[in-house]
Amino acid sequence: MSINIRRVSGSDKEKILKISSKIWEGDDYIPFVFDEWVRDENSFFACAEIEGKIVGFGRYVKFSDAYAWLEGLRADPEYQGRGAGKALTNFFIEKAKSDGVKTLALSTYIDNKASMHIIESNGFVKKASFVYFEVKTEKAKEKIEDKSLSDVSTEEAENFIKNSEFLKIADGYLPYGWKFFPERFGIIKVLEKMQFLLAVRKNKEPQALACAAEVISKFKLLSVCFIDGTEEGIELLLKEIFAMKTKYELFEFMIPCSKGNFSKALSVFKKLGIKSYYNYSEDLFVYEKELA
Repeated sequence: MSINIRRVSGSDKEKILKISSKIWEGDDYIPFVFDEWVRDENSFFACAEIEGKIVGFGRYVKFSDAYAWLEGLRADPEYQGRGAGKALTNFFIEKAKSDGVKTLALSTYIDNKASMHIIESNGFVKKASFVYFEVKTEKAKEKIEDKSLSDVSTEEAENFIKNSEFLKIADGYLPYGWKFFPERFGIIKVLEKMQFLLAVRKNKEPQALACAAEVISKFKLLSVCFIDGTEEGIELLLKEIFAMKTKYELFEFMIPCSKGNFSKALSVFKKLGIKSYYNYSEDLFVYEKELA
């Protein structure tokens, strides 16, 4: 049985979205990015075919000349075990090599055992772990006015993040939605994608910092890509974020953990009764494969 890999075209939309509708109980984000991914000539949106039928797909995009990212890897549940995921992964590895990429990376959730098996068998190594949280707006709190809250410049935010416990535990990775950028990529480049940078100050110095971005999703989603500092400061930042409930339907957070070490934010989440799907255990992983 041969598997053909080719670039996705606009005419494949119905077939791709049919597979996507079977993922995450229909809450997959692919319908909201399909057109953009097809148009983007700087990435490679590929599909796998068996006997002319699309049975899987995924996207490869370069963050820099040396670093590339895989995302949206999907296989039709009806064709699982037929090798589509493996074929796509091998295709992207070879493409990265031909592009001169030194590191190929991706993120995956703990439920995706099949994907984890494929990537680990292809030499990808787990580099960082996070606890994933989703908070629906009906659980959000009312805004509390506090004069210690203020905006912060990208330069000040960069300096805070570089010296943060968050970045250390995250092994140098900064989330942006479900993409994860290594510190060597440049923190400023990631911060420039954010909708807001908010700090809690004491004597004009930041005591806690939150960085958030609107990301493409089925819901009006605010992804809090970074939150760290004193526990008191983190709690104030969370209350300010949740006060945006009239604008967003869902908030998401990635809290880093490593070998039993967690950032301070996790203690605050527990205090506020904000639960994760796996009882505060690591459930989101970043993998890398070194190619050169």
